[in-house]
Amino acid sequence: MVSEVRELLQRLTRGELGPEPVQVVIATHSAELLNFIPPEAIRFVMRDREDGGAHVLGAPTEDAQWNGFPKEHLGSMERAWLSGSPGGVPGC
Repeated sequence: MVSEVRELLQRLTRGELGPEPVQVVIATHSAELLNFIPPEAIRFVMRDREDGGAHVLGAPTEDAQWNGFPKEHLGSMERAWLSGSPGGVPGC
């Protein structure tokens, strides 16, 4: 079902459903979802340990190391994330 939900949301963002394109923001704990999202659309939300503020960072898609993560993990961003490689939490 993740693939079908992703397709529905992408159609919303392209304006194929509804009168005009809309921005869609998904917050999830599902690492599997990363396999269906283009890397340039991924954002990381980090909590600042000093002041408790939140920082939103784009995936460093221009970084050669970032582009190697899926390849190192059998083409799966989910596996890369769960390994802790791109900032994920190992052992989840």
